[in-house]
Amino acid sequence: MAAILERLAQEVEKDHPGFAASLREQAQQARELGVRENFSVVGTEKPEIKPLTFLEQATKEYQTNPNPESLTKFFQAFWTEKGNLVGKKLVVPKFSGTVEGLEDVRKDEKMPIFDHPEVTYADLGKMFPKMGSWVVNNKIVDNNNDSGWLSIDGSIDAPHRNTTEGEWVRTIKQEGECPMSLRQYIIGSQISKLLTGKYFDQGSTWSGFSDQCDEVTLYVRFNLDGYLGVSRYMFPGLHRGSLGCRGEKEIKAA
Repeated sequence: MAAILERLAQEVEKDHPGFAASLREQAQQARELGVRENFSVVGTEKPEIKPLTFLEQATKEYQTNPNPESLTKFFQAFWTEKGNLVGKKLVVPKFSGTVEGLEDVRKDEKMPIFDHPEVTYADLGKMFPKMGSWVVNNKIVDNNNDSGWLSIDGSIDAPHRNTTEGEWVRTIKQEGECPMSLRQYIIGSQISKLLTGKYFDQGSTWSGFSDQCDEVTLYVRFNLDGYLGVSRYMFPGLHRGSLGCRGEKEIKAA
């Protein structure tokens, strides 16, 4: 095991020195535990040590020390791994904000994400099959075309609850934001799962989206198992304590 980890470290050293250093630390731990190739003791089980993936390592680094560099690395790892699932090489540009700017983005349960413009709903369905096939089998028209680095509402429960569609659209625009698109919701929710262990609206609230499919209001939420639940409403005056919406805005370059 130690030799395997050392070889992996050598292969990624040039492009990902931080990840290589982590692999070498794991190799050392393997040696200390006596886990070596062709080593066996009758009646003794070998402790299993699995090297962290590039995305797991980047997630850990961003959670431990959120800054522009770790944020960029996290989304580069995220879109590299997910892009491989659909045969696309998805390049993520460097987050151009400052440490202070990132701290400001993360205030008030906001979340920075990179919405990759080359990713389609069909791609998302293949990247996250637990969602089910609704986003693949329906024609969806996004209510905004923003992509790139965005600040989104990142709370688990939907904000702006118990308001009608017209009310939450006005409120979000007054805050200098746009209503979030369904694709941004899906991407943000998958990021939330990685960072917090929970999807958006996980089994509790619903987030609303205007005119996304057949000119009706959609309310969606993720279940505990990652399935995307979808409900359609044709009553713009509907408001309930469990129904809310989310906003987003582009993050301007520093």
